[in-house]
Amino acid sequence: LLVASALVWLASVVTTEAASAGAAVVPAAALAQRGPTRGWVEKGPAAAEEEVELIFALKLQNTAELERILEHVSDPSSPDYGHYLTKAQADHLTAPRHQDVDIVERFLRGRPFHVTSEGSFISCRLPVHAAEAILGGRFVRMCRVAVGSQDESKESCMLRNPTAAVPAALRSACGAISPLDEPLPPARWL
Repeated sequence: LLVASALVWLASVVTTEAASAGAAVVPAAALAQRGPTRGWVEKGPAAAEEEVELIFALKLQNTAELERILEHVSDPSSPDYGHYLTKAQADHLTAPRHQDVDIVERFLRGRPFHVTSEGSFISCRLPVHAAEAILGGRFVRMCRVAVGSQDESKESCMLRNPTAAVPAALRSACGAISPLDEPLPPARWL
């Protein structure tokens, strides 16, 4: 479920990225200024050894070409009508620059990670203290009581880092970094 919700969130970021290739992602500091929303409150720092999953959505290439192809395969008057790209073809077309993949890998400092969609997404589970060393700032626990419940034992919590100071090279390689750029409340709870 976490991966599915992350992919939904990242898909919205990628869609925004594709629509406007140079669009800036809302920095974590700006999210922090908005404050908690819809009942989310900060419940203190995350434990240093608690694990957090970071998902780096690298900047895509050739998004204008992908948009052109999508228009043609969707236009009944086009000779390409109905000749859709496979996922592998779309991944290959939009794959991030090798330099960007190298930047993320370098910041992960030899930690195990998982790559999907020809490098478009790199995920890594690591202790909070290691994530803070990479991203700066401090992770905190953001929680809310389940809707319609007064029982605090039914609390939902997520880790966020509103004070992150992502190094410029890492930020420039990525269209988004989860959970830094993920809003509260998450899209699945809106």
